[in-house]
Amino acid sequence: ILTKTYCAGFCLGCESMFVSSPEVFYRSCALGSRVLNGVKPSTVQYNEVDGKKAVHLFRNPFDNVVLRFYSEYRRFKDHLKDYGRTHHQWNYPFNQHGFGRWCNDLDIAARKADNRLRIGRIENLVKDVPCYGQFYQYAEWHNRAFDATKTFRIPSLVVHYDDFRDNVEESIDALFNFLELPLVGAIPRFQFERFPEFYTKTQRVAISSLLKVLCSSPTWVEVKRYLPPPEEESHYRYMGLKLSPCYGEWPEI
Repeated sequence: ILTKTYCAGFCLGCESMFVSSPEVFYRSCALGSRVLNGVKPSTVQYNEVDGKKAVHLFRNPFDNVVLRFYSEYRRFKDHLKDYGRTHHQWNYPFNQHGFGRWCNDLDIAARKADNRLRIGRIENLVKDVPCYGQFYQYAEWHNRAFDATKTFRIPSLVVHYDDFRDNVEESIDALFNFLELPLVGAIPRFQFERFPEFYTKTQRVAISSLLKVLCSSPTWVEVKRYLPPPEEESHYRYMGLKLSPCYGEWPEI
């Protein structure tokens, strides 16, 4: 049975982005929730050893962060539609301006957590990066996923969201072969959205530089396909900096 899990490090404005070990990350992948008789959902911890294989999904990091913004935007709108009111204020229109304001507020929260993120030590690197805490989470999550599957010797398949648009039949075949399952029925249509207008060229270069520093080697191999090619940009800043894979050790500047 293929199930979806966010494991750990998937939140907005909280400290669960900081995962102390592969063991903690891997165990969190077996967390779930259930609703019985319409009662409030309760958390369930499954046995992580029941997981026999892992499908590791990548999405364009630029789109990934915008879609987190869109998810919060839709959550607010849906709550307002269903209940006619909401306890939360939402002052961010779904456009580049609203995204910038939303990122700025998240970055303020990230600065308050400076002792954990230690952003101050690489301030020059993040100054042009909107939502730098979110891009930190993106890199750290994938680092941990690679580290966990290696540590616990879990067979894994890396898949890219964009491949289900560009090479759908090949991608579906690879997935079902890995899962050792028969393909039944027609292949569904996949919906894709891109948001290049939400970032300036300067921001895209800065984000690329930050990800180069944050990503472990396996993560970088998968992420670099989404970043501006060197021939289109002047250069990645701070290319010489490197974190020790998966353990958040910041370089000296």
